[in-house]
Amino acid sequence: MYERHEPLDLQLTCRMWCVGTCLPAGILDTNGYLVRHQQQIHSLSLITDGTCPHAGRRLEGLSSLTALTDLEWEGIQHPFEMRTLCECLRQNHRRLKAVSIGLLLDPNVPTSHEDILKVFWPPRGQDDCTPGEEEWFPSLTSMTFSRVPFPDSLLPGGQPSPFRALKALTIRDCPNEQRFLQLLARAKDPLSLQHFEICSDYLRDSEDRLASIAIVEFLLSFRGLRRLYLKVANFPRFLPGLGDAIKHHQATLHGLVFHERRLMPIDAERLFEDLRDVNMASPNIPQILRHSSPAALGLCLRPASARGLLSDIPERSSMKLLHLRLSGEERNHRHLRREIVSELRRNAEGGLWSRSRRGPTVAGLHLKPARKRSEAQEFLLLAQWAFGPTGLPALQILAFGDFSHDGRYREQQILIRRRRIGEQPYPRVSSDREYSISSSFCLVDSDDHSLWEGLPLDGTQFLSACPGTGLMESPYDL
Repeated sequence: MYERHEPLDLQLTCRMWCVGTCLPAGILDTNGYLVRHQQQIHSLSLITDGTCPHAGRRLEGLSSLTALTDLEWEGIQHPFEMRTLCECLRQNHRRLKAVSIGLLLDPNVPTSHEDILKVFWPPRGQDDCTPGEEEWFPSLTSMTFSRVPFPDSLLPGGQPSPFRALKALTIRDCPNEQRFLQLLARAKDPLSLQHFEICSDYLRDSEDRLASIAIVEFLLSFRGLRRLYLKVANFPRFLPGLGDAIKHHQATLHGLVFHERRLMPIDAERLFEDLRDVNMASPNIPQILRHSSPAALGLCLRPASARGLLSDIPERSSMKLLHLRLSGEERNHRHLRREIVSELRRNAEGGLWSRSRRGPTVAGLHLKPARKRSEAQEFLLLAQWAFGPTGLPALQILAFGDFSHDGRYREQQILIRRRRIGEQPYPRVSSDREYSISSSFCLVDSDDHSLWEGLPLDGTQFLSACPGTGLMESPYDL
């Protein structure tokens, strides 16, 4: 499949295989092209298919790449793949800055996934490196775990932290994640994270607070977070300390996501789960927003419920980006974008909204009784208020729907922005990419990178945080 091209030897710095299949022969096996001719590669991204009969057997050369600074591998299933990954991590521990590991484990097949976690702890005798001695993963600043089961017996609390340099930690759908968080919270060396994201979608009894308490303990163990993204299931309505844990980082926090889910068994054996998005029930978030608001806020709220909560935000609010989050898998038969565009066109027929003569209006929007309004109409009413004179003065962008995994849920994504000063309020409509709906805002597309200018964080990463599903769908979850 690969031919050798002399001018390219030792010139590649990045390699991506993100098609969700096993690698063909001749790329990363022992005598593969990358191993023989591109050993200076520093960034490697893999999305592989462990169900392929050749899975893992064409990756033996991975540990021969010893210049890696960024390693991402999604779809790991077999023990052979895990051993290969562990050896690669050991070989590159001095250089690695960013590591992302995603497993797809068959619950009926024993694996050695615990070995992956043990790699990050220094070998015996290197626990307490004095200045000048070689540290274990000294440059690791970003780490992501997806579907990695954390064992109970990692290490006892109070051990030196192997993550002294870590600035960003993401944990997505990892069983027993509370054990890992407690371990980090009780380590001798406190973390200095700037980014923390956790997705915890597991069926727990409503009285089981261990995982929730572990999150609170972890957040209180350090200071300085800039981005805090939480998606939790069956979160206790009244959890002591949650508000304090968020306020603990209030001085530095730029972005906050709080997304609640409800998981319920639908049979006596609790084998199946009913996943539902729910309007935010925790009283902690509204209390926090009354005192200060981050530049970017993501909440699991439907438009009809959002205004009541947001109206308590003070006029001095500096919120620039608001995302009403819902999960794509919950709404995969909806075409919300099409519904809203249709509503815009229906209301825009014949000219300005403010000229509507069909009944009562709010800023030109023709109203129906509240009990008869569609979700699209509720969203437009919310937008009209948010960008209006009594709304959110600093708001620049309002998003609604699921923006995870690029365009996977594109039909369920709505993005509007405030109109710029001097911009014509009613330009001619040529498409739905920027459709005029008001003198104060318009519908736009997330591909417009100018949208995020002036934000203290990456807007696209913020919208896609805490996805409702994994990057790859596990065949063992069906």
